Formats: sequence, structure tokens, C-alpha cells
Amino acid sequence: MNEVQRIAGTRWAVAELGSTWALRWGPGMLAIVLVACGQSAPDKATRIADLESKVLALEAKLGALGAAFHFDIQCPSPWQMLGPVGDAAWTCRKQPALADGFWPNCNVVEAPVAKSADTGAALSPKQAFEATLSESPQLQRARRISEQGSALGSESAHEAIYEHDLLQKPLRVLATVAVHESHAYAVSCEAPPDAFAANEAAFRQITHSFRFKP
Repeated sequence: MNEVQRIAGTRWAVAELGSTWALRWGPGMLAIVLVACGQSAPDKATRIADLESKVLALEAKLGALGAAFHFDIQCPSPWQMLGPVGDAAWTCRKQPALADGFWPNCNVVEAPVAKSADTGAALSPKQAFEATLSESPQLQRARRISEQGSALGSESAHEAIYEHDLLQKPLRVLATVAVHESHAYAVSCEAPPDAFAANEAAFRQITHSFRFKP
């Protein structure tokens, strides 16, 4: 059972948590463990070997995705690094979750930088941030708390703290946006407003660890 549980525990399913993402056990894991327990020793060994090969293939795929990133960023202990989830190229969440079940988290989104319709020039970090907020009515109504020039890796950046109500209750976000070569990069960290101050130092530690790859 220990070996089966070890392998089963490496597998997961993606679950959306509001505007962020988290990992939880896949719904089929209990069934896999129970089936393995009811098999003979040779059958168990075959099943374990099959699961192990699938896990190794998945790890190789995730490793290849990570190698394709154009940046490095650190997920501090005891936070949990989730890797690419949804639109985010990289995600890291605090452990354990808050009492209400929300995980304070940070993620990185990388995308080709948009260009100005008037000049054809790449958008500045502040313009890229404004363009993101304009994509939905809820974000257009976001409450701006502070904005300032900043840095992300070796590039100048735009930093903003704001609150949105995309979920049933508001979230406060620390967003840092930069443009590097032909891509825009956004590091966003979020928590409920009443938990933001307690996590802001970790949010900034993660954001400041961001580096562009040569």
C-alpha cells in the first residue's frame, strides 16, 4: 500500500479556485489504490510499474515546459510550486490554505506584447496593465489602491495594488508588469483583503526573485 500511495499521490487534477488555480488529488486516486490492494502481488507490481511510467512521463513533460520558460522565479518554502496551470506559465501557493479555503498565491503570465493601434509601437508596462484591466467589466471597476514605477528582473515595470470582485468576495492583488523583448510578463499575487498585509512580504519576495533568462 505504501508504494501505491506514493505513486498515486504524485498525480493530480487541476481545479479552478476563483481567478487562481490550485491542485488537488485526482478523483480517481482512491479507486486506483483500492483496485491495487485487491490484486495479487504480480498484478500489483505490474500496476505499480505502469503508474510509475506514467508519472515519469508527466514529470518529463512538465520539465520540458519549464525549460521553455524565458524566466526564472523562486517559490519559497513552505509554499507549494504548482508549475504551469491554466493561462499561467508558473504558479506558487501558500501552504496551508486560509481558514476560508483560499490559497494566497502568485503566478506568472507571459504573452506576446500588444502594440498601440495608433503608433504600432509595443505597449509600455503601464499600458499593458491598463489593457488587461479593460478586458472585463469587473476589472474595469477594480479599486485602485496604489500604483508606482518598479522593476521586474532587469526591466522597468509598472506595479499596482488593486482589488477586484471577480469572485463572491473581493481579492487584493499585487501586480507587476514588464515588457522584455517581444513579450509582456505579469507577476500577480493575491489574497483576500484581510489577509493581504500578512502575505505582502512573501508576495514581494517572490516578485523580486524574478529573473529573465539570457
